[in-house]
Amino acid sequence: MRGFEVYQTGARGCSFLCLKAASLCLDLKNFNHWFESVLRDLTGCQRAQDQTGGMESSLVIIPVLNEVSYLPTLLHRLRAAEPHIPIWIVDGGSTDGCVQKTRKMSMTDPDLYLLINENCTQAHGLNMAAQCAYRQGYRYMIRMDAHAEYMHGFVTRLVRVLCEKNADSVTVPLIATSKQVSGWQAANARLQRSWLGHGNAAHRQDTGSGWVQHGHHAAFRLVCFQALGGYDTCLEACEDVDYDRRLIAAGGRIWQAAQLAVHYYPRAAPRGVWVQMWRNGKARAALWHKDKHRPQIRQVLPLGAALGLAMMPFATFVPELALPAGLYLVTLCMAGLFIGPRAALLAFVSHMGFGLGLLFGIFSMQAVFAKALHT
Repeated sequence: MRGFEVYQTGARGCSFLCLKAASLCLDLKNFNHWFESVLRDLTGCQRAQDQTGGMESSLVIIPVLNEVSYLPTLLHRLRAAEPHIPIWIVDGGSTDGCVQKTRKMSMTDPDLYLLINENCTQAHGLNMAAQCAYRQGYRYMIRMDAHAEYMHGFVTRLVRVLCEKNADSVTVPLIATSKQVSGWQAANARLQRSWLGHGNAAHRQDTGSGWVQHGHHAAFRLVCFQALGGYDTCLEACEDVDYDRRLIAAGGRIWQAAQLAVHYYPRAAPRGVWVQMWRNGKARAALWHKDKHRPQIRQVLPLGAALGLAMMPFATFVPELALPAGLYLVTLCMAGLFIGPRAALLAFVSHMGFGLGLLFGIFSMQAVFAKALHT
């Protein structure tokens, strides 16, 4: 990857990796047939090596941004189960002391590394870390989040599943939880566990283990990740969805390990929820334009709700225009009786953020397409 540089310095037995990368957008459409055969050959050779065990060829990568309140706890628990596995912290521009805390902890942990991602986006950071790991001979990359709780021995069990199932990627279910008994984070956790949060997404439900098309990324074969070009850094969000689609299209297989469910802490402020869902909406529009996939109903409903509310001022002249918005607001009020008023309010913020982001993304893609036609 051009524009990729690695700097390593030692201090008291610890090392720091600082990575820089130029923006790179990957398009594999022109050589899909060649790539599929190469991927089969590469993964076939690596699966033959799985019998020797994978822990010595595995590393953990944790992307962070202002996670100082969560990261130390995760590292202590991870070290209690896996004392010597390499852990790479990929920082995307933290301002809360996360970098300083990681450096301090690395003074007593020779297998803890800090990677500075100057491009800031998570896709860039994970791509850089994956390429560096692949060059150093690692075969399996375990992706973990700082704001989450993992069962004891998670990494060992995950690598074992990856090898036993001959999978190219392993995903795990996500279960929203909260450090608070009440408050916005607790409300958001209740929302994420309900159908108003993420609809019928398989990795948000207890659907059991099995082969899936998409899920929350936990483990990768680095040979597959590199062969696919990693995440598409042109996407602001939903890069995991895009990666899974490309992996499946290339003949790869994704296993969901239901027994390794992860408890994660969702955003604790309405503004953070809005920003996240706005970005997700824009990214979904970019994915539809890129892959020409038909959108799912649960992805279009927030846009319908936003448009329905936008038509309310015209209901004075055409009363029927108030029906969609009325049904939506009544549904939120009824849901609030079960998940609480704060969770219902966050559902409104989430739906409006996603719906308007989706609308903005659709018009942005149309503008880009129209400009391309005239050049």
